[in-house]
Amino acid sequence: MAAGPGVAVSTADNLVITEVVDRSTVITLNRPERRNALTFEMMAQVTSAIELAGGDESCHAIVLTGNGAFCAGIDLESLSSHSADDVEVRGTTIYDLPQSMVRALVSVPVPTIAALDGPAVGLGMDLALACDMRLVGADGWMMQGWARAGLVPATGGVFFMERLAPGVLWRAIDGHPRLHASHLVALNLAESVDGSALDAARARANAYGGISRLAMESYVRLSRSTYADQLDAHLRAAAEMQHTLFQPGKYRERAVELHDDISQRGAGRPRPNA
Repeated sequence: MAAGPGVAVSTADNLVITEVVDRSTVITLNRPERRNALTFEMMAQVTSAIELAGGDESCHAIVLTGNGAFCAGIDLESLSSHSADDVEVRGTTIYDLPQSMVRALVSVPVPTIAALDGPAVGLGMDLALACDMRLVGADGWMMQGWARAGLVPATGGVFFMERLAPGVLWRAIDGHPRLHASHLVALNLAESVDGSALDAARARANAYGGISRLAMESYVRLSRSTYADQLDAHLRAAAEMQHTLFQPGKYRERAVELHDDISQRGAGRPRPNA
């Protein structure tokens, strides 16, 4: 059930919060102690929240954000629990569920805004890139992450990066730098904002409330028309490549190193009552 105006609705485990304010919907990843690393259950919840918001005629924009970090990628324990599954089950879980979030973001009929007040790494960066807009605050940054773990992104990271800034991929995997707001602006990957990215995203989403829903849907269709048909083939190919590359033990070792690196310099400050 969709939230009413000004009402926050949480999933049973309180890990994904949906709030409707005026004519916009804010979806918050609420697992700050794990830097909002996504379990497969959370992925299904995020997809559902996006689809429900898009189906609400009063919603003119969706903001995706995180409490503290934006998203540190896939939860390692959740991934490990499925790594021993047979090929068919593993494929359905490890690829279909993450990709469902990306497909929801590019098919929802209203504009999407990623608000980064903390890091977006790996899958987190892919989700941000899949949004129509990315607003980054002082503590926000992105890191590709996948190549460091010996994988390719099966969630559209290469596709969206090449669409937004052709050739930047090679710089993003050269030493896996943290791309802070100034870098992201220079690379045409995001906008930098003063103060809170979430506040800026809310303000923009609310401004879109003054434009008719039908007009917003038309702008969305036009803006995504250049790539919507190509994305599906890319996601299928990327999943096949990642399936070939994925070695559970080695991935976990490298991913732990990456998560440790993120924590050394902080991952954004959790918001109270998010």
